[in-house]
Amino acid sequence: MRNKGAFDRAGFNTLVSSTAKAAAKAARSASNSGQKVFFVGMSIGVIKSSAALGNGAPADGAVFFSGNYQRARSLLKSPANLPPTLLVHHRNDKCPGTTPANVEPFRQWSNGRVEKIVWIKSTGSSRAPPCGAVGAHGFFRKDQQPIAAAIAFIRAH
Repeated sequence: MRNKGAFDRAGFNTLVSSTAKAAAKAARSASNSGQKVFFVGMSIGVIKSSAALGNGAPADGAVFFSGNYQRARSLLKSPANLPPTLLVHHRNDKCPGTTPANVEPFRQWSNGRVEKIVWIKSTGSSRAPPCGAVGAHGFFRKDQQPIAAAIAFIRAH
């Protein structure tokens, strides 16, 4: 996770997981020890986080960046499996799986669990790969605004 350091500097105990199963196990362990648990996923991380949450991983909240919300819905299985959530998305995301058009339908499906949507409008190269970190999908690597929104959301919960 390219922004792990920003979350660490904000005072969060940050664990990066590469699988939904490992994320769920870590979430259960942290929750059982009395810690708050937040899932933070970017792109494919939204899918892995949704799979963990859909299979019962405990969470106090979630922050999803540039997600494939159609797939996330199927993995979550029910809005009841989604904790209070912040969505952060770029208005010009050209990645076919993470089109901005799917953000509002996901919010509606969530039955109020998506508490806030932050739209990013940063600029960068229009020749960047549509699903890569240097394009709108990855906020043109201008992470300050998206990460600040995530940190504020987590602190508020």
